Amino acid sequence: MYSIIICSISPERLSRLKANIQETIGVEHEIIAIDNRETHWPIAKVYNEGARRARFPYLFFVHEDVRFHTTGWGEVIAEKLQEPDCGVIGFAGSKVKLKAYSGWPQIPVFGCSFLYQKEPDKTNFAVFNVHLEHPFEEVVCLDGLGLFVSKTLWEQYPFDEKLLTGFHCYDLDFSMQIARTKKYKNYICTTPKVLIEHFSLGNLDRIWMQETIRLHKQKWNAFLPLKTSEVELSKKAEQKMEEKCFHVFVKRLLRSDYPDKWNILKEFLVCSFSLKHIGHCCTNLNTFFRKRKYSFNLNKKVIAASRYFDAAWYTKQYPETQGDAALHYLEKGWKEGKDPSPAFSTAAYLVMNPDVCAKQMNPLLHYELEGRKQKRALYSVAKAETWKLQEKDIAYAKKLQRSSKPILLVSHELTLTGAPRALLYMAITLKERGMYPVILSLKEGPMEAEIRNLGIPLFLAPLLYAQLRFKDEKATQFLSAFDTILLNTLATASLAEFLPCNQARKILWLHEGSVTYQYYGRFSSFPALFERFDRIYAVGKYAESFASRYIADKEKLDILLYGLPDESRHLETKAPNGKVQFLLAGTLCKRKGHKVLLKSLKYLPQDIQEQIMISLAGTPIERRITKRIKHCRYPCIQYLGELEHDKLLEVYQNSDVILCPSLDDPMPIVCTEGMIFSKALIVSDRTGTASFIENGQNGFVIPADDPKALAGAICQAVKRKAELPQIGKAARDIYENYFNMEDFGQKLSSVFANIK
Repeated sequence: MYSIIICSISPERLSRLKANIQETIGVEHEIIAIDNRETHWPIAKVYNEGARRARFPYLFFVHEDVRFHTTGWGEVIAEKLQEPDCGVIGFAGSKVKLKAYSGWPQIPVFGCSFLYQKEPDKTNFAVFNVHLEHPFEEVVCLDGLGLFVSKTLWEQYPFDEKLLTGFHCYDLDFSMQIARTKKYKNYICTTPKVLIEHFSLGNLDRIWMQETIRLHKQKWNAFLPLKTSEVELSKKAEQKMEEKCFHVFVKRLLRSDYPDKWNILKEFLVCSFSLKHIGHCCTNLNTFFRKRKYSFNLNKKVIAASRYFDAAWYTKQYPETQGDAALHYLEKGWKEGKDPSPAFSTAAYLVMNPDVCAKQMNPLLHYELEGRKQKRALYSVAKAETWKLQEKDIAYAKKLQRSSKPILLVSHELTLTGAPRALLYMAITLKERGMYPVILSLKEGPMEAEIRNLGIPLFLAPLLYAQLRFKDEKATQFLSAFDTILLNTLATASLAEFLPCNQARKILWLHEGSVTYQYYGRFSSFPALFERFDRIYAVGKYAESFASRYIADKEKLDILLYGLPDESRHLETKAPNGKVQFLLAGTLCKRKGHKVLLKSLKYLPQDIQEQIMISLAGTPIERRITKRIKHCRYPCIQYLGELEHDKLLEVYQNSDVILCPSLDDPMPIVCTEGMIFSKALIVSDRTGTASFIENGQNGFVIPADDPKALAGAICQAVKRKAELPQIGKAARDIYENYFNMEDFGQKLSSVFANIK
């Protein structure tokens, strides 16, 4: 009857909750507990993933810090859920949600609850604004400690993974989107037959405030207020409540470390014109300036006492600054790109720590308060200067411009991984077709020598973002030499914010899936960012599915598969050693599925383990995964280290099956290279390659994050050893039909049709 979905971070709490549910629910159920200690998925994604796995018609999304005190509650809730207009059922909520920033509780007179609430020194029976003779009380929004809903309704209105990228506001958004339809009613359960205890009070910190403000601004302001049918409010009463709620929120915000207090305070100052509002404005302004003065004095002391602040050097280096040097750097200097001393580069710290940049926090202050404990790296001004575009770079770009129409290809790095290699093959193809590609990378890397040997101009500018942000004329002059600029991957897309000054045509080539969107979603508004580009290309349908969510003009978006040269004819195959050879090539991290592979080994029969050898090759990224690989007790696993591309091609040639059990991989090059060498593939359904695979014909597709399924596919490959060459040949047809260099070149000719 129930699929109970839990986002778990504590095995002890989870164990207690499971036992409690089994003792008290009284009906058939399953528990889907997703361990989020390592994945750190947003709770919206965890809940959606759990709901997708659910077998029963009713879903119960619940925190693991609760306990039921009554038995047979499953039947009571199920009876209500069967009503055709029943929406979400919880244990605390509100009959009204106004426009003012807030969570589910807003106006005390409209708040409703019926539960035991644990506090530091006692447990309260929190019963507010309910009719005890009614088993359910209608509300519009709910607290997420426990949410019941039918699976059918969840399928229509799933949790918003796109917008909710953290651990807040999922409950408010989920319940309101169902209440807003007017077809369904949300309720809190108010019957003594269902008593639940909640052990935590929540944490309304800076992150909660940021998420709450973003949710209201980006999604809900146009649809609020919402209220139940029984609530009647005059316009004047509603305005008074809005002002009071906004005042309460602003008071809390001013006491927090929220980075953009002034803009929210300005919103509050113009929200109403009552006498009471004037008093609230005076109170909040006084608090703001008093705290600002206090924090400035405190922060100035931190700056002045830092070993990385040299007041004499600062004043000499920037003679236009007057008065207190520490105060100037704290308030203005860092925003202008000024450095506090020769030992600390402001630009380098901001670029290497995008979270600090996003919070608009003084970099030296952040380092002294947080960065030092976190062991964040520092860079000297001299080192940072070598990472900037120089006069010689501008002169070279201008020279290219005079003799041709160069195309700038911007890469986020030069590692031996998929996206940089795809960009390299783009540059090679453009050059072969008579165009003039220039590569600029935001990081150094082992691919540098390969690019230079091909005669392709290469510039390294790790601080390009900072140069553009601080309006460095050298960066602007360099970019003005190019009529077309292609930014490769989401990691470089934020540069577009500073490119409008440049008349170049702007193109974005996306290689990302859900993990990267979640990461950069903390710093960027994708709809506004993507609007800056003339054309956007995705490296397959999987990558396109994520990008399309943020692009209003779908005509702007298209698919651009990369092309790879056929390297298979240049290598000789070594004599087989009798075992079936598997290869998993990719950076050693959880996203690439190494953990899934290691877990799958225990499901392999002993006789299968003796018939296989699984080689792993790639750069160590995550220490925990790397350690597990290097200390793996299974003799069928060998780690080859980080291989140069030529060495890796030899390993392809001598493998039988290419593994790619990734959790999120839009179009892995390792799979395409496996096709080139006519190798059978085992890929997860969260790879772009899976869209080309016919299971059992030209490869095998398995569910992502399923060790048993991966073990089954490995066993099947071993049992069909004699058929692997034929399956590999069918995989080769995919390469020839979609990823060959000739088709790639023709596509690029249309992409850069205006370049001659």
